[in-house]
This record gives sequence, structure tokens and C-alpha cells, in this order.
Amino acid sequence: RDGGAVAERRRWRWASWSRQPARSRRADAFVYWANHGGTTIGRANNDGTGIDQGFITGAREPCGLAVDSKHIYWGNQAPSTIGRADLDGTGVDQNFVTGVGGVCGIAVDATGIWWNNRGSPGGNVGRADLDGTDVDPDLFSSPQVQGPCGVALGPGNAPGRFLYWANTASSPTTIGRSPVPDPLPVGNFIPQALPSPCWPAVSSSHIYWT
Repeated sequence: RDGGAVAERRRWRWASWSRQPARSRRADAFVYWANHGGTTIGRANNDGTGIDQGFITGAREPCGLAVDSKHIYWGNQAPSTIGRADLDGTGVDQNFVTGVGGVCGIAVDATGIWWNNRGSPGGNVGRADLDGTDVDPDLFSSPQVQGPCGVALGPGNAPGRFLYWANTASSPTTIGRSPVPDPLPVGNFIPQALPSPCWPAVSSSHIYWT
């Protein structure tokens, strides 16, 4: 074969590939947080650089945050709503879900948005579809939910997936669990989660809380 022709084809392929537009960076390239008591959502690179405390502005005492492949979600507490924005910080909607009350903890999967509500007596867990419709602010509540702090979704896909939350007002304090999407809550799934559990997180094999 003509070695010069092969080399030329290789150069053409490299040049064509190098002119392709770069793909957008994924959500897992960043760390996001809610500046509780303030008005902003922050973002940084995974290595801790590029800190932007005002990545999203206009939030209202945000508490709790979740991210999927397309959007960022957070709880607003004054008044209580769930906000949403695109991953690049545009398309901000501070009232994406309304009528939720006392949101401080959000989880999201391919089927919906889940949150805890500390504003009602004892507290409860709510849910909405991923597009913000079909809102159920009281999916389940006391006595299985008492002073909830944070929610987390376990691995897998519904059915067969679990939602976890911390009960800070139960005696003793506990970690609760319920299958989703059809709830069957157990408030004391982990009893005596002392001293005051909050912000559960779940891996493929363990549950963690602060």
C-alpha cells in the first residue's frame, strides 16, 4: 500500500476529530451547595478550585440540594418552594414546585422529586413528578416522620428502591426508611442514631449521616 496515502488519511481523521466541538462538562465534574440562610447556590470544581458562591442567585434561605443529569434542585424556605435551574446556572425558576412548606432536604431520581417538610407538626415527606406536577406535599408523615432532616435515595431503580430520612425529634432519634414509589415507611429503621442525626447519604452498601 501507499504509505503516504495512509499517513494522509490519518492526518485527515485527526484534523476532523480535533475540529469537533467539546462536549459540555457533566454534573459530577462539580460540587454544589446551598448557602443556608442566604440567597445563593454555590458551585466549585471537584478539586476545590473555581469556587463561585453566587453561581445561582435569588434563592430564599435555601436548604438542601440535589442534582440530576440536567438540573439542580433546592429548597427555598421563605416562602417555601422548590427551585430548579439548568446545570449551567441558567433557566432559574425559584417556584418550580409550590405548596411544599418547610423544605430542608431534597432527593431526585428519574421518576420524581422527594423532600422533607419540617414546617408541619412532626414533619412529613412529599413528592412531585420530575416536571414539577402531581405534587403530594404529604406522602407520609408522623409518627414515622418526626422533625426530619435531609432525605436520600438508595441505589437501584424503583420499584425496589428506598428513601431514607433522619428523625431528629423522635425519642430516641432514628433513621427512617420507605420503599418508593409506593410508600411503606418505617420510622425506626435504624434506632438510636445518636446524638442528633441529619443529612443521610447512601452508597451501594452503607448508610451514613452527620
